[in-house]
Amino acid sequence: MTTWTMSDARQRFHALLDRVASGQSIQITRHGEVAAVVVAPRDFERLKVDAGTFAEALRRFRATTDATDLLIDELEGLRDPAAGRPITL
Repeated sequence: MTTWTMSDARQRFHALLDRVASGQSIQITRHGEVAAVVVAPRDFERLKVDAGTFAEALRRFRATTDATDLLIDELEGLRDPAAGRPITL
């Protein structure tokens, strides 16, 4: 992936679009930090994900994952063992 400064991208925007149209992705930096990435529309569509609701994602996960393969040892440490916040009943 090619990196351009924001100043270069502004001055040579037409050339930037020509490169992106040919399939190249370009990072644009501002003050040394990546501020944007320009990609071709076909790449953007491929990367875009419609996750839907949590329930739909959970249904997809259950349909594609055998939970019996998950070992308790793998799950240890994922949850904070702290008691949580105090409550008044």
